[in-house]
Amino acid sequence: KYINCLIRAKKLLEYALALNELDSETRNEGRLLLAEVLFLLGDQEKAKTLIEDLLKETSEEESAWEFAKAHFIMGYICLNNESKDDSKHYIQRSLDIFLRRDMILEYASSLYTLGTILLRSYQNHSEERQRGLNYLNNARDIFEKCHALLDQQAAERILHYYGQA
Repeated sequence: KYINCLIRAKKLLEYALALNELDSETRNEGRLLLAEVLFLLGDQEKAKTLIEDLLKETSEEESAWEFAKAHFIMGYICLNNESKDDSKHYIQRSLDIFLRRDMILEYASSLYTLGTILLRSYQNHSEERQRGLNYLNNARDIFEKCHALLDQQAAERILHYYGQA
């Protein structure tokens, strides 16, 4: 059922992106979502190509959120492909932009995503596991300070699952 929803999302995003009436910001957001869907469907090469193209076409000055989000997505694509150095570069650049531009909730959301990816991917590596837990704890603290209750509760559930709450 999960896969069917992703396949449907992919088709809808591709259809929407084929429309010429979209402004550039909406088109780029759609491309970011499509890259995430492709990644989840296992089509990492197509997701990577889509993000690479988006990074060539945007800049931090034009659209900080899109630029940072594209870096973050590229970071976890590289992490999944075991390109750890590239992954760290992209993710750190993304986090730096979110902090520098005062996008605190986006920063926390990225920490949350990164923490869950690390916990799921590196269950037997204590260093990576601890890093994932640290990211989740930091995200939870930011969510709490920003009164983002649902996000805070989601982080707390994962921390509880891993015996950290």
